[in-house]
Amino acid sequence: MSASTRDTDGASTRDTDGAPTRDTDGAPVVPEGVAEARAVVDGVDRALGSGLARLSPDARAALGELGHAVAGTPLGLAVSEAIAAIERGELLAHHLGALAAGRAAIEGAVCDALLAAMVTSTGLVLEPPTLGPAPAPDARTLALMQSAQQWLVEIALAGFGQLDLSTVSPALAALRTLQEHPPLRRLAALLTGFAHELADAAPTSGSTELPLRRWADLWSTAMLASSALPATPTRRSVTGVLTPLGADLVHHDHLVSLVAHGLFEEDGQPRRLVRITLSVWRVDAIAGPEVFTRLAPLAPELVAAIASPVRLQITGATALGSGDLLWDGKVKPLPGAVQPHAIDLAGATITAPPPRDRHAVQLAVPIVGAPPEGVPLAFDRTSPLAGLDEGDDRGALGFVGLLRYDDGFCVQPLAFATKKELRGPAKGIVDAGKLKDRAAAVLEERAGRLLRKS
Repeated sequence: MSASTRDTDGASTRDTDGAPTRDTDGAPVVPEGVAEARAVVDGVDRALGSGLARLSPDARAALGELGHAVAGTPLGLAVSEAIAAIERGELLAHHLGALAAGRAAIEGAVCDALLAAMVTSTGLVLEPPTLGPAPAPDARTLALMQSAQQWLVEIALAGFGQLDLSTVSPALAALRTLQEHPPLRRLAALLTGFAHELADAAPTSGSTELPLRRWADLWSTAMLASSALPATPTRRSVTGVLTPLGADLVHHDHLVSLVAHGLFEEDGQPRRLVRITLSVWRVDAIAGPEVFTRLAPLAPELVAAIASPVRLQITGATALGSGDLLWDGKVKPLPGAVQPHAIDLAGATITAPPPRDRHAVQLAVPIVGAPPEGVPLAFDRTSPLAGLDEGDDRGALGFVGLLRYDDGFCVQPLAFATKKELRGPAKGIVDAGKLKDRAAAVLEERAGRLLRKS
């Protein structure tokens, strides 16, 4: 056997003879230090829960631990100065932005270590994202970012455990303006879900089981997104063959996204795992399976190819340096069915998340065939709209899933193969398109009437 080599990030990727390496049982191993890093972040989350305007001795100690954790890094000085200012009662936006950056840096380090373990166990090849400089926001974009940031400051000062509707409502009133501004589409999607979730929970005073980790994740991510625009992934035109593997459905009450995972093969390039994301806003009247009717028109060939697996010839699509593929090229289905659950992914390249997405919750490594031994299936990660439940696992010929981490490695099912079909959310999208008297159609018809009368 040849000795394995490691990238600079510590991930074991290939033997010296070029063959992918993996653990003998195929299961990833949680790296050392993850629990300790998680404890530091949990302390920050408790401080955000109680409110930065009223720091308890425990909250002060937790912020001190954060300062120690990032000392000696490029963020060290900014975070230590921010903590000192917060303790003095100087609660300015840039201080809280530094606090969010320090928390995100620790989460990013955990993400890097976990991804290295995942890549080692699956035999994939890890590559960094390729990014260009972050654009400077224009005057309107900057004003909207500052408005969102001020609301996030107020949330942090009050504390997640002391929120009422008067604290949350300013964000709700400003969401439409944010949603209609394309440069801030991601921030708008994040704040829409976050603000409505807080509004539904308010008043939070006296609540004993608040999702502090989730809310702190959303707060810190939004705080960074409102501080500066992210670096722009590089773009290049590509032509090749896409084999769709499966799709993940993610949504909140006002937005729904289908994240398709596939294997892209381009002449002269290594096989590459890619993501294709389809997203659309929705209203309360569109619920249940009808949510799918909003997605299908965005990429009908892709949805059909996932539901009834075939390869797609893609010409002139845009590949991003983040590992994403834009659905903007010419598409032609290729003859012959494929079995995604039987494809060998070993040796394929997977792109690490961009800096803003370096968080364990963002990790989603495609695996096919069967889950690694000892790694549980996480049906709770699967949307109820996907039409999958634990019964689908029994008697399945194979499956497609995503290797994830939720305080331990788990596998989120995307699809189960039977003799007749590949069960997963794409089939639901196709079936939903056949529904009659859909709410979406009724709303469109009423809107048309109003326009004709105006």
